[in-house]
Amino acid sequence: MNCCDYECNQSTNCPARGAKVAAIGARMPGPEPLPPGGMDRYLMPIAKWALAMMVALALGATSLVLVL
Repeated sequence: MNCCDYECNQSTNCPARGAKVAAIGARMPGPEPLPPGGMDRYLMPIAKWALAMMVALALGATSLVLVL
């Protein structure tokens, strides 16, 4: 809400005048962490398998280039 005049002076009946200002350096509590989901235990093995396959394909392609 803006109740300043053209020179940025707040009037005496401005509701923002009585608002409390946060102290500099004060820490606000962050959002609560999300509960662990059920997909985590399924996605991690798939991600490990995909990474292993990418490494195997890269090694296979490198060995083919070296042979040819």
